Amino acid sequence: ADAVEIGTHPGAHFFTIGQRRGLNVGGHVEPLFVIGKDMERNALYVGESDRHPGLIRSGLSMASEDVHWIRPDRAPEPAAPMKVLARFRYRQPLQPATLTMGTPGEPVTLVFESPQSGIASGQFAAWHDAETGEEVLGSGVIACVRRADSNADFQQVGVAGGCIAADTVSQEPGQEAVNTHA
Repeated sequence: ADAVEIGTHPGAHFFTIGQRRGLNVGGHVEPLFVIGKDMERNALYVGESDRHPGLIRSGLSMASEDVHWIRPDRAPEPAAPMKVLARFRYRQPLQPATLTMGTPGEPVTLVFESPQSGIASGQFAAWHDAETGEEVLGSGVIACVRRADSNADFQQVGVAGGCIAADTVSQEPGQEAVNTHA
């Protein structure tokens, strides 16, 4: 669907994926959320509701050099899935997920049991032990997110194959643009 201009903003760099506050655009049944950014055009793309398909993601990947283990003795072997409880937002309830370490040069992936809203590249993800969730095992910088409707393998895809990198415009049905700054 083509985006429709519905307002202005002070600059796309001031907004994050999943942000609701500060858009200053009314007249919608549900609140608007940032679902994509085009930094070259200084444009934001918004969708109505925190359940908008443009916000829903099934998992994420992190470059292996951006992953930090607090408990390296608990790190799984490459390609061996590990059940964890994870979060990507401060105070977010821990969510069941599967962490898989990549082989050298390949990303670490974190796939949630249920789709999550508002995961964005540049955020941190943290994972805890799956039994109690009381012990933080590690964390990493999110490099790429996977759409909930994609079953693409993180190791084999680029941006077009289901993996959405930083500041990539999300082409979703029902998106609207909050155009360049005033």
